[in-house]
Amino acid sequence: MAQQGVEADLHLVLREELTARNWGVRQLSDAVGVQFGVARRWLVDDPAERVVPLPATLLRIADVFDLDDVEAFRHAGYLPAVKSEDASQHPHEEEIQFLLRRLRRTLRNIPESRWAMSASLVALDLDQLQVLLDRLEDFL
Repeated sequence: MAQQGVEADLHLVLREELTARNWGVRQLSDAVGVQFGVARRWLVDDPAERVVPLPATLLRIADVFDLDDVEAFRHAGYLPAVKSEDASQHPHEEEIQFLLRRLRRTLRNIPESRWAMSASLVALDLDQLQVLLDRLEDFL
């Protein structure tokens, strides 16, 4: 059970991941290896009815959705959220994690036959992003 007073937003992360894959609760339950009703209760809007996956199940969820284990435990409320005053925590950490999950999903879905070209394009885009950021810095 998640700690009292610790914000658990795993249901939001799960919905984001399901939407990104065009999955429903059935695909979630099959991928994680739990009954449909159990997976459905992870996504319930009402916090009084929502349940948090057990730690072992949470590790399977993290594996299925390529989530960082520690972040998954934070989203589930097992660990406290990192305060933004922490020097190691970026003020936009949640957005960074969302974009990283999106990038991983995209990269993993590239067919082998298109991998070389796609990897080159991603590297080029990242290089161009850095060039644009450097140029913007000159104007600020």
